[in-house]
Amino acid sequence: MPLPVFAELGKSAKDILSKDYSYDKKLSLKSTTSSGVVFNAAGSSLPSGPIGGELAIKGKQGPAGISAKVDTAGKVSADLEVADAFTKGLKLVFRGLYPEPMVGTAAAEYRQDKFTATAFIDSGLKVGSSVVVGVTDSISAGGNVEYDTNKGVPTKYDAAVSYGKAGDFVVTAAARNKLGEYAASYVHHLNATTSVAGEFVHKKSDRSNTFTLGGLYKLDKTSYVRAKIDTEGVASVAYSQELRPKVTFVVAGQVNTRTLDKDSHKLGFALVIDQ
Repeated sequence: MPLPVFAELGKSAKDILSKDYSYDKKLSLKSTTSSGVVFNAAGSSLPSGPIGGELAIKGKQGPAGISAKVDTAGKVSADLEVADAFTKGLKLVFRGLYPEPMVGTAAAEYRQDKFTATAFIDSGLKVGSSVVVGVTDSISAGGNVEYDTNKGVPTKYDAAVSYGKAGDFVVTAAARNKLGEYAASYVHHLNATTSVAGEFVHKKSDRSNTFTLGGLYKLDKTSYVRAKIDTEGVASVAYSQELRPKVTFVVAGQVNTRTLDKDSHKLGFALVIDQ
């Protein structure tokens, strides 16, 4: 099984602690034509702003995938992905974004059983690269760096190491944000229905420490619940229910236990229709 790229190290814990916790109101309608072209129209309403929306289209021709997206803020993006370009495991990605600012990016991603690497360059002459190496069957280590060639300085560098076995448990330690933030996370799949995860983050700038503990419990084949709480006293719950095949409803709520008398609590929901 190929290794993850650097951005995916610790992803299983991150998903349990962040996925579905959205506090705006969303409606998403996804449809697929007989030729495989996918349309996705989505709208959302934020408590502090107007209703926004976006329309996306995605198609595939052989190893190449083409997608485009436009939103109500006037932003337009387009992607071209080519899988197994030149050799197996190599993916090339070309991306354009308009207008604020107009940016073009060329990126490459290479995956093998014991090694993964990514690289990119954008129209602003910022470059970046990441590498992950499978030290053993259960240990992976990697690093990531980004560099601004105009200023001649690195803008980002991170390092991480991960230990565990997919489907059982994974522990990840990372130094992020120019080594100014240290994080450790874990995920443990207790059984087929229950998983728990936690993350500890220390920031050097203000010497703050934050710990978040959460879990996922599958009620049945069509529904599950997530819950988490952190050392800031913020507790969150998300519930997902498949109303019928390809129609899913998600509701999420957040309460600050330190300010129960204030209007700082959040509630959101999403209806996803995939036809």
